[in-house]
Amino acid sequence: MEYQGAGFPAGSVSDSTAYALLVVDDSTQRAQGVLIYESRRPPEGYPSIGALTGEDRTIPLYGVRVDWASVSNPKCPLLGAPAGPPSSAQ
Repeated sequence: MEYQGAGFPAGSVSDSTAYALLVVDDSTQRAQGVLIYESRRPPEGYPSIGALTGEDRTIPLYGVRVDWASVSNPKCPLLGAPAGPPSSAQ
């Protein structure tokens, strides 16, 4: 998976202190987004589902299933406002 945009963890973060978490709604099996953590990685042996690449760095990607309605409040969404419908090209 590739990160696009500004804000990828700084190059000064060590290889053991950054990882990404893919958040999946357990009722729809739909990926809701990716959270990037700049903290100690999970212990070795935790299964990684891939990697997140950005700029010149790659960090491990882990996954979690959540009851989306319980963790994201529409008044303060966990991963930002939902994407709007695509605009029609004219």
